[in-house]
Amino acid sequence: MSERTSFGDKELSLALHGFAIALFLFVVVRGSVLSFLLPPFEGWDEYQHLATAEYVYLHNKFPSIEETVPEPMWDYLRSTGHPDESAKQLPGLGVRNYRGEVWNQAMSAWVLPSEIEIKELKAQRLYQSQQGPLYYYLLAYLKRGLSPTAYQPWADTARFVNVVLYGLSLVMWVYILTLTSNRRRYSTNNIRMSMVLAALCPLAL
Repeated sequence: MSERTSFGDKELSLALHGFAIALFLFVVVRGSVLSFLLPPFEGWDEYQHLATAEYVYLHNKFPSIEETVPEPMWDYLRSTGHPDESAKQLPGLGVRNYRGEVWNQAMSAWVLPSEIEIKELKAQRLYQSQQGPLYYYLLAYLKRGLSPTAYQPWADTARFVNVVLYGLSLVMWVYILTLTSNRRRYSTNNIRMSMVLAALCPLAL
């Protein structure tokens, strides 16, 4: 009969809890440092996630994929640089990349803002509305304690929430794998190594 890992062994249980706590703290500290160092909107589809949550905040309902980036966010999106792929999605708002250039769709080239004329502002559709709504309702709820135009503090809060949720999910998997893994096939060290590698994942934001 195969032996299953359990929490009955006090020494094993304490070691497991200690590892889970250390893993969570490592993820939170590392993620917080990275959040501070990364430029605005550098996270994967970051402006889209914020815009979807902003729609929920403004309308108290989840958007359809036909909805566009809410207008109250436009000035904030134009106020700072974006990674190239993000800026390419928002040429109709005159959004700049980190080099201060605007994407000219007609020329398929980056140009200076003075070289392009935008007659009518147009925003991108909220393609992240294809995701589940719970996370966006959480971000919308967190914004209720801030000024409606305090977008940067809200964005910083969203990054921290992402880090905490990621850390909690790894802790959850530590316990799940420890409880369900057959110790003859998977050692405790293998589980811990897998979780450490996951904690180092660049997508942790």
